[in-house]
Amino acid sequence: IDPGGRFVGIVGDHEEGKFLVLSFYSPSVENEIKQFVVNNLCKQLSEMGEDMPQFLILGGDTNTVFSRLDKIGGSQHLKCNAINAFEDLKSKYNLFDTFRLKNPFKREYSWETLNPQVIRERIDVILISNALQDYITETGIIPPHKTCSDHGIPYVVIKGYGVPTKGPGLWKFNNSLLNEPCFVSEMNENLPKWINE
Repeated sequence: IDPGGRFVGIVGDHEEGKFLVLSFYSPSVENEIKQFVVNNLCKQLSEMGEDMPQFLILGGDTNTVFSRLDKIGGSQHLKCNAINAFEDLKSKYNLFDTFRLKNPFKREYSWETLNPQVIRERIDVILISNALQDYITETGIIPPHKTCSDHGIPYVVIKGYGVPTKGPGLWKFNNSLLNEPCFVSEMNENLPKWINE
């Protein structure tokens, strides 16, 4: 937990491995965003050292538009220092933006204002470990008008392997098969071949 209230994370085990789920809220000024990413997010992750889970899910309000594709209206200025800080975070921890990866040209927005002019931006993102990429079945944004906030909610659906991990077990032979002549003759005929193979 960040004492400043900007992020909170939880580490847990799952059948597929260890996960870190972290929610964050960035400042809104460009250099403050950069400092937050470098001095808070990256620092906390690096301090985990060998305890770093193999799967990371980081989501939150970046207060940063990463490309002009993620913005309509308002200033076309991009916060390059903030973008670079997030790109460094993604590169260092092998993360990707789930929405943009699965929807390279789609325009959906997680924040909007209609007064005095219409401005829409996708500033809320979910960053996920590259190792989870193949297990993402759906990603999108619940629009602001369907939430109790001025922000929409990005979401991602992750499906695992679909086969639960099996614990220690015991194989038991069905000895009633020994009473069936076909089974016995087939075993007598094939066992010597299988041993040779």
